[in-house]
Parts: sequence; C-alpha cells; structure tokens
Amino acid sequence: MKKAVVILIVLFSIFSCKKEEEKVEAKITKPATKKIEFGFNYADFNVVNDTISKGDSFGSIMQSQNIGDKKVNEIVEQVKDSFNVRNIRY
Repeated sequence: MKKAVVILIVLFSIFSCKKEEEKVEAKITKPATKKIEFGFNYADFNVVNDTISKGDSFGSIMQSQNIGDKKVNEIVEQVKDSFNVRNIRY
C-alpha cells in the first residue's frame, strides 16, 4: 500500500511540474478617438464630469478642483457678460 501511495505521489509531482508554454498575445490598442463637444477637444483639457448639488456655488466647485480665489475671480470676470455664475441650478 505504501508503494502505491509513493508511486501516486511521484506521478502527480511529475505531471504537475510539467511546464507549459504561456501564450502571450500582443494587445493592439486603438488610438483614442477625439471627442469634441461644444467646440472643445476633450483631449486638450482635463475634463471632470460631476453633478452640482444643492447649495453648491461656482466658487466652491472651482475650489474643489484646487483653483484659488484669485483665478476664480478672473474666470467670473471673463464670463460675466455671457454667463451669470450666480444662476447655477441643479
């Protein structure tokens, strides 16, 4: 009985140690398509999609993106003739 167990263990170890060639497939990646919305090429910008919550202001949204008060004020001054940042609604 001991011989049969030893033979089985030897056979299992021989077959389990058999190395098989691993097939490595080269993945071909497609170049990213240019996504253009509202006249902006998204590849040129760091685009963050988020949702405005109740109580959010333009300044708080910009500060969450690590944009300082001075830069926020400059942005507001540049867009105030076409967009009132106080009227952001969710």
